[in-house]
Order: sequence, then structure tokens, then C-alpha cells
Amino acid sequence: MYVFANLFLFLLTCLYHAKPPISFYRTKLDKSFGSCGTFYHYYDFKNPTDIDNGCRGQFDLIVIDPPFISQSVWEKYAITAKLLMKNDKAHVIATTVEENAVLMKALFDCKPVMFRPSIPHLVYQYSVFTNFPSSTLADKNEELTQT
Repeated sequence: MYVFANLFLFLLTCLYHAKPPISFYRTKLDKSFGSCGTFYHYYDFKNPTDIDNGCRGQFDLIVIDPPFISQSVWEKYAITAKLLMKNDKAHVIATTVEENAVLMKALFDCKPVMFRPSIPHLVYQYSVFTNFPSSTLADKNEELTQT
């Protein structure tokens, strides 16, 4: 199984219940991550089709946590995600604000799950969206209920 994810959501990827072996590729706008070797691919969402040909059509699971929550940015990430999906279908885990629920449904057929990450210094609350059922992500985050 191949997984394409941003570094921030590595732990969410682990929650997916994937059976080994998992090959993990991460992308980042920051080129300093190039020292991570073959598991790192530079990605600039402004050029959504500029991805390594060896990655196209290889991924069963795609985890997306873009740097911005606007529709235009999400549309670019969707272009990339669709190029990466194996057989034009992959499980998607995405993080964004609840107000983007309609957009997540339109782009990836994703729905919000109960689990929400705790990010104390943000002024808005992120939600997690998936296009598959996940018992692991079906529970509320206890860190949020304590505050």
C-alpha cells in the first residue's frame, strides 16, 4: 500500500488500520526536507500536475492537510490527489474547517468524522473528513472535551 501525505498528518495515516507493508511518501513546500531521501517529494500546490511520474496512480490512501483552506487551494490539491489515486479511487483523509464540508463532499465524496484534532493556538477548529468509514476516527477527541 502506498500513502501520500503531508508531514503534519503522519499520525492520522497510522490510524487508518492499514496492513503492512506501507510505503510512505510525504510532500512539503519546504525544500529543506529533501534530506529525507526518496520518501520526500517537493510539492507546490500552485502547480498541481507537477508531480513525479512514478507516483501517479500509485496510492490507496491520500492524506491532505493544505496550508490554506480556500476553495481555490483545495481544487488544486484535488487535481493532484486524483492523479495519485490508484485505479482512480483511493481513501482520502482531509483536514479543514467544518465550513468546507460541501466542498469536501464535492471534491472527494468526504464526510466529517467525529474525531477533531486539538490545535490550541488556532482561532478556528479543524475537522477531519474521510470518504470511507473509520472506527478509529469515529470517536471524539478527549483533548477537546476537556477544554
